[in-house]
Amino acid sequence: MFVELAKYVDLRWRVAAGVVPVFLFLVAFVFPASADPLRLIDYAALFEKYSDRIVRNADGTKSVTLPDGVEIIDTGDGYFGHDPKGAVGCVAMLFIEIEAAGKRCPDLMDDKQATGFEANKAKLLSYYASNAFPPVPVERAAENYGAIVSTVAARKKQKACDAASLDGVRTFLPGLLDVEALETLLATPRLPVMDPCL
Repeated sequence: MFVELAKYVDLRWRVAAGVVPVFLFLVAFVFPASADPLRLIDYAALFEKYSDRIVRNADGTKSVTLPDGVEIIDTGDGYFGHDPKGAVGCVAMLFIEIEAAGKRCPDLMDDKQATGFEANKAKLLSYYASNAFPPVPVERAAENYGAIVSTVAARKKQKACDAASLDGVRTFLPGLLDVEALETLLATPRLPVMDPCL
């Protein structure tokens, strides 16, 4: 759940009783746990590059621990990535969800929050582009991000923007706006995977 995400990525979000259901309602667009939210990681190429590190597991899956400490698993149906230092891909998903909510509900953030959000998003996208495999220009990461935000916002366009719903979503903004915590999360280059996440 969200508390576990905060534990791993050190963004110090605080979950108030009754708020988590509101946020889960927000995350109606489901990102599979195995997914790369910006669709930039070539997992098959990673397995090929690190074929000497492949471990064949008893459950039929294959796994590789990358030099950066991230473990990737080939389930046969897709790929799954786990980062013990904190899942940057999961944080990217949260940015996508919050920005999509903001498109639907323009009053979600005030001007100062919106400026901080954009600044932190830029740092996140730069990191994501540099640490994807293979690395890509930041413009491509931004293009993919924007397209996914639009898709999520369109799927949620019927959701309410009432005060109670917005207050619930705003509970999660301090973590995304925390410059120091985000910079700590992004201090170590590594593959931006999704697990641990919500």
